Amino acid sequence: MRREEDVLAVAANITRVQHDCGVRMSDISEELRFDLIEVVYEWANGV
Repeated sequence: MRREEDVLAVAANITRVQHDCGVRMSDISEELRFDLIEVVYEWANGV
């Protein structure tokens, strides 16, 4: 699913920037849930 891949790519980028800046955080990609991603996407686009 393209949207899931996009979200995971952004999460990886955030994790990299946090690491580069010395911010100690957990990898959020492990906490993401994609159960309703399609429904929320359609809702956000007014469908």
